[in-house]
Amino acid sequence: MPVLTISRFVEKKGLSHALEAINIAREEMPNLEYHIIGSGEQKSELTQKVKELEISQNVNFLTNVSDERLISELDSARCFLLPCVIAESGDRDGIPVAMMEAMAMKTPVISTTISGIPELVDHKQSGLLTEPGDVEATADALISLLGDTSKWESYGEEARKKVVTDFNIEKEAMKLEQTFKNARAESE
Repeated sequence: MPVLTISRFVEKKGLSHALEAINIAREEMPNLEYHIIGSGEQKSELTQKVKELEISQNVNFLTNVSDERLISELDSARCFLLPCVIAESGDRDGIPVAMMEAMAMKTPVISTTISGIPELVDHKQSGLLTEPGDVEATADALISLLGDTSKWESYGEEARKKVVTDFNIEKEAMKLEQTFKNARAESE
């Protein structure tokens, strides 16, 4: 049961919380696989946490993957995990692009209620949302989603529909163009 994260290794992505949730979830799902694609300033901290939690058999850090490998990882993942938090500096995610890409590949999301994420992920329709920093809830969401094939498939279908319908670049460009036309017409 592969779980995937594609992310920079920075505080706001909540990867430390993701590792703790994986540790809890693997008690019920010992064959749980967690693949993390990315790099960044927290690499050594995250690697150390994997050792401390004794989950190295469940966690695989991947860097510099090819486009083909990236697509393969997204295609085989049962869910995309990104439990975003507000960093001590106040930095936070808006709507993570990697999350949209996962959803476009019919990969349901487990994330948090930070910033614009609830605009992208419809809770209990295209994924599951928890409160930031709630490791137990994130673990429960993993167990719930991974343990129910029909839920995983349904959420995956809805995830793709959401991205195609609401985050279509052509549609958004047309809306923006219309906004500019309206503003220009009002100013004339």
